[in-house]
Amino acid sequence: MLPGIELEQYFTSKEFHLAIPPLPGAAEGVAWIVDQGHKVRYASARPPEVEDVSREWLEKWGFPPLPLHCLSREGKQALLRSDPYELLLDDQMRYLKLADEQGKRAIAMDRRWNTGWDGDRIASWGDFPDIF
Repeated sequence: MLPGIELEQYFTSKEFHLAIPPLPGAAEGVAWIVDQGHKVRYASARPPEVEDVSREWLEKWGFPPLPLHCLSREGKQALLRSDPYELLLDDQMRYLKLADEQGKRAIAMDRRWNTGWDGDRIASWGDFPDIF
């Protein structure tokens, strides 16, 4: 696809991950949740190998410094099955459904790949305080 570039190496590179911009208002939205007195952590399906660069990404974009877990898909699913939490905000159907099956509140960040979600959803971080 890209001459001279090993795609797997590129997609796991620090440069690739740091260049991805967050959704508008995401850092402020997380800060708002924390300011409301809630315990928050980041749980990602990214592979554990990119946890350091993910932490750097959060810092670069102004997210509150909170616990971060890069667990892979299977690890994130295991966490959602076993760990106590009250609310999941995610864009992936597999995690939203799993949280719902666990009796947890799940809110979808509206994306074209989760249109089948029939639970709560928000179109942007600006909508979060109203639904929260």
